[in-house]
Amino acid sequence: EFKFRIFAGTVKGYETVGTLLTICPLTPVSLKLTTLTSTTAEINWEKVLGATVYSIEIKDNTKSDLSSFSLISNTLTVTKYLISNLNPSHQYVVRVCAGAYGYFESIGCDCSFTPLSPPNEFRPSAISDT
Repeated sequence: EFKFRIFAGTVKGYETVGTLLTICPLTPVSLKLTTLTSTTAEINWEKVLGATVYSIEIKDNTKSDLSSFSLISNTLTVTKYLISNLNPSHQYVVRVCAGAYGYFESIGCDCSFTPLSPPNEFRPSAISDT
């Protein structure tokens, strides 16, 4: 939740009471893995009321250095994304955050998956968020 107070003023100064504007982009829900191959994963989520943009981050849990999330994009205006260049049999966590007016909610919705070993493909109808 982002809160802004807007003040009106004169040349003598600002009024002491301002109008409070609250922007509430909620955390995305229903993050789903819709397609999974050995090198790609397609995700989608429900549109967030008040959000004007989404960010996607990914983390490779297979790496021994316990790396943090890496930003894939923070300019998405759609609720679907194809993640590519994945390594088969690595375990990934993807996070989607909603934003508005240049600010992002710090809490996102996470989904874990492991790409399939070739030549398998999986097209789930729905996988619940974690």
